[in-house]
Amino acid sequence: MESVRLYEPFKNVSSDSEPIALPNLPHDITFIKTQVNPHERREIETDMGKLFSEVKESELISYGVIVNSFYELEPEYSNHYTKVFGRRAWHIGPLLLCNVDIEDKAERGKKASIDKHECIEWLKSKKPNSVVYLCFVSMTNFTVAQLYKIAMGLESSGQ
Repeated sequence: MESVRLYEPFKNVSSDSEPIALPNLPHDITFIKTQVNPHERREIETDMGKLFSEVKESELISYGVIVNSFYELEPEYSNHYTKVFGRRAWHIGPLLLCNVDIEDKAERGKKASIDKHECIEWLKSKKPNSVVYLCFVSMTNFTVAQLYKIAMGLESSGQ
């Protein structure tokens, strides 16, 4: 999203369905204009857009960010973030807050809920383009209708 914000490649397209290449990333990533949030396109101003702008401003002046991922899963992008954007990042994930008793809670932050090697092996065992990764960040608040649509989309993508 930082590259989308910086380069705004969606501004130079003739239609909403024209493929857009996101520049200066470790891999070729293409998308269409409608896949970019309206607040990122600055086409509409919403309370959520204002909140995202404030978060981005605070991120730019912060000491660094905490990332709910692990370096071995996406090393090219971890390196890209720190080298190209010049920002610090601490990868502390994946964090699954499933620990409920006192002993498990004491271990949070010391080890992941799942083994990173097991996770990578699981990903390697899947066919290319067959895994859907969703990240809603911690500030997301969905309506029941939105959650239903997400569930239906996930269900249909698994068939």
